Amino acid sequence: MSEPRILDLSAGNRAMWYDKNCPLATFVDIRPEMKPDIVADSRNLQSTVGEGYDLVVFDPPHTNFSKNSDMAKTYGYLTGPEIVRLVKETAREAYRVTSYGAFLIFKWNDRDRSLKSVLEMLEPYWMPLFGQISATRRRRSGSDKMSSTYWITLVRRDDPIDILGDALVAREDKK
Repeated sequence: MSEPRILDLSAGNRAMWYDKNCPLATFVDIRPEMKPDIVADSRNLQSTVGEGYDLVVFDPPHTNFSKNSDMAKTYGYLTGPEIVRLVKETAREAYRVTSYGAFLIFKWNDRDRSLKSVLEMLEPYWMPLFGQISATRRRRSGSDKMSSTYWITLVRRDDPIDILGDALVAREDKK
């Protein structure tokens, strides 16, 4: 059995990794100062990233703080619409560079956008299998509103669902 190929599409400072230089993983980040294996935009991966990955890790920006905040300095700054575009287009690119049956490990915090709405963005290419809330906290001091951080495992769809649902119809016809 060959070793799995892992692609981290939002490597950043590799905070989630026990082995920050895991030999099974290819680390991608758009910011050269993060020293990824490959400097690339996860929405438009170049051929040097390769194909045939078995597992993709994606921890996109979840919220937009001010451009000069500590969070923005650590994780980068994107507006709400830019985050939506990033999630949708990275889902497509992750699908393109993975093998049949590949998995996507996806981290999300619902402070600004619900988990349900984000899973719908991934839906054309990835099907959620299971997930776990890893943290829940107050959104802002003095607020009664809570936000939660989730880790979700998704599996690559055989046929991506297009906007009109043709692939879904084709899949239903196979049954």
